[in-house]
Amino acid sequence: MLAIIAGYFILLLVMGFYTRKTKTLSEFMLAGKNLSFWVLVASIATTFYGATAILGGAELSFYFGLGALWFMIPFYLGNILVFYFIGRIEKSQAETLPDFLGQFYGSKTVVASALLLSFLCLVPGSIIAAGKIMHFIQPVSPEFWMTAVTAVITVYTLLGGMRAVSYSDVLQFVIMIAGLLILLPFALQYSPDFINQIPAESKNPFSYSSMFPQNALRWAILLLFLPITSAPLYQRFFATQPKVNRKKAIVYTILFYMIVDVIVLTSGLIAQANAETLGISEENADIAFIILGLTILPAPIKILFSLGMLAAIMSTADSWLHAGGSSLAHDVLRKLSKTSEEKLVVASRILILALGLVSLALALYFNDFLTALTFLLTVWISGILVPTLAILSNKKITEKSAFYAIIAGGLSSIIWGLINPLPIDPLFVGLAFSFSAALLFNRQP
Repeated sequence: MLAIIAGYFILLLVMGFYTRKTKTLSEFMLAGKNLSFWVLVASIATTFYGATAILGGAELSFYFGLGALWFMIPFYLGNILVFYFIGRIEKSQAETLPDFLGQFYGSKTVVASALLLSFLCLVPGSIIAAGKIMHFIQPVSPEFWMTAVTAVITVYTLLGGMRAVSYSDVLQFVIMIAGLLILLPFALQYSPDFINQIPAESKNPFSYSSMFPQNALRWAILLLFLPITSAPLYQRFFATQPKVNRKKAIVYTILFYMIVDVIVLTSGLIAQANAETLGISEENADIAFIILGLTILPAPIKILFSLGMLAAIMSTADSWLHAGGSSLAHDVLRKLSKTSEEKLVVASRILILALGLVSLALALYFNDFLTALTFLLTVWISGILVPTLAILSNKKITEKSAFYAIIAGGLSSIIWGLINPLPIDPLFVGLAFSFSAALLFNRQP
């Protein structure tokens, strides 16, 4: 199995090498604005459904049963919001999400939002998940595997840019779908009576009072607004051929999410029903999905399942690293200095490498992908939501208002999370400061 996984890693590096030739930053970022419909669908789907959606979703259903639906439904609704607002996004001639905001709010907002975006585009959660999967397959230290996977993801991403990311996403989409679909019949065969083995509260999505109200509300807000504030999603829209129906692509990806979530939810419940037999406890519940698959599947199919899980994780990580590094080059360096296109491409590659290294450092620190994701999403949504919603809903606010909403929201959520003076989630504090700053400075001439 290890040899096949190594071959898969090498294939990704080869794809990065053969797509490395690019002369302009726009080409590096947007692949010549030539993505087709199916490449768009595969790339969007794999960008959003990685470690957190699959492994985290199974962990949540393991703990909360059908209560995990509270973490899935808001994301569907968020994608419906994208469908509703997509016409406004399509009209833009922007190349990044900060660039899109800058067309309404000016250059200071571009720089501020790009710097804030660097938080969101860190991928410690993906690195942690990949390290744990590889450690389960081959019991070398998770830290070693985290480092190795980070190296692979970062190298092919910085070499090929959007072409390497989007085309590898197609390959990884196929592998991921196959790996997920193959698990479900074996899981149902392994535990056909699982629904009668789980406790009654797992069958009731309202049973786990510990989830409410703050935890459920926090995740509902994060997942509801993640799609319309997602930098990789905007970049894919901007990189797509003009004739491509982006609304139809969103519908297809929502259907994909639902199929995956049925598999994830069912697998989490089966893992819960057979926790003792499978050896799943609080210490390793975050990889309950992996343990289930690698325990019940026949040997040849385990390889496909493992590749599918790695594909899900790596295709998410490469998208966010690319979006972060290219945005920093496009929206910060280009704004602050007169730099040639060739140097901006080099800078983008260096920044992708830097984001990968910082992500690895955070992965080694957090060692839990849900904790890492919650922190990064909170900072991003706290700062970016108010000005983005204002544009999409056609509510006019001033340039100063948008700029200070980003600064106030992002900084207050970080500071509150560090000192935690009251049992109030940093997301609510960040959004309150962001909204207040938007109102305050919107009234000034």
